[in-house]
Amino acid sequence: MTVTFFQAAGLFILLIYSLLILAFFKGWRKLPVYELRKHTLPAYMSIVVPVRNEAINIIKLLYALKRQNYDQRCFRVIIVDDHSTDSTREHIKIFRGKHPQMNIILKWLPDGKTSKKQALKAGVAQAKGDALIFMDADGLPGPDYLRIMNEYYRKDRPAMLLGPIAVHGGSNLFDRLQALEFLSLIFSTAGAAGMQKPIMANGASLLMDMQVLQEYHNDDPFKDDLASGDDMFLLHHVKKYLGSKRISFVRHPGAIIKTCGAITPAAFREQRKRWVSKSTAYRDPFLIFVAITVWLMAVVQATSLGAGAINPNLLYYTAIIWGVKIIVDIVALLPVTRFTGQKNLRKYILLLTLMHPFYILFTSFSGWLFPYRWKGRKHKR
Repeated sequence: MTVTFFQAAGLFILLIYSLLILAFFKGWRKLPVYELRKHTLPAYMSIVVPVRNEAINIIKLLYALKRQNYDQRCFRVIIVDDHSTDSTREHIKIFRGKHPQMNIILKWLPDGKTSKKQALKAGVAQAKGDALIFMDADGLPGPDYLRIMNEYYRKDRPAMLLGPIAVHGGSNLFDRLQALEFLSLIFSTAGAAGMQKPIMANGASLLMDMQVLQEYHNDDPFKDDLASGDDMFLLHHVKKYLGSKRISFVRHPGAIIKTCGAITPAAFREQRKRWVSKSTAYRDPFLIFVAITVWLMAVVQATSLGAGAINPNLLYYTAIIWGVKIIVDIVALLPVTRFTGQKNLRKYILLLTLMHPFYILFTSFSGWLFPYRWKGRKHKR
């Protein structure tokens, strides 16, 4: 049996991908799991929530924050409206009037200033206390969310805490595949953090030490010249000045923020195009290595199918590539489905792994080549 150069290259990429997932798996297992303590001193937190046309979601979030098992005197909620065209502001004002015990600050961007990053900056300017938490309006934290974030913050005193997110809701196949695919991102985020090589963050649940943000504010952490990527660039900002060891992932099921996925395949496509569009601005070597490895693995899978279809003698090569890749992905997804309480998604793992290489190739090229729409606005790549 003769192995060609291209087959050898494909098998080598498969080996690198498998070792990378194994490293993430080990990183996941290294993450600390802390139990809540009754007498942990509560830090004062400022929760910044940028909004645009979130009339329904923001009220759900505010009620979730009201139900927190955390002294309401120890946190403030700063909502910054990015020129909403619905009744977002009115809903917030009504809620604030009904619940005066909550410290809710409502700001809105002036004319001439737009984007989530500008809203985040305006929110940070109003922040006070020990720590700052970034959240999205469509996320729903559990009642112990702030207590858990505080526990990890007090225990390790990190510069940044990455919170877990899980997509819930929806009963059709698209919704379930989307939820499962999102778990693969959480696994990579957590695993890399456990390796002390964090590469990803999600602005729907992110804690920053206030002192760190104030001391290193001269270098713009949000990269205003790009429409997307506030969370990722903030992560790289912390790594640049303080190193990877000051960044950790909160591996506690009570800290999971539930969010809804994209409603339609078209909305999902635009979301992924938005994520890909910022990739050319990344400078982190390990992140670039991971991204290239995942992309090349997708290329190898796609080309191996073509090779097997053209030459039946190469079907053994196709079977090795796809079989090992599927096994590796199953190993990666099993622990995170258990962590988020979404074991029901496991029966879709095989289908997702079969679709994944084509999804990777499609979203990468569309994100690099075409503009995307988000919140009613069109953005260049």
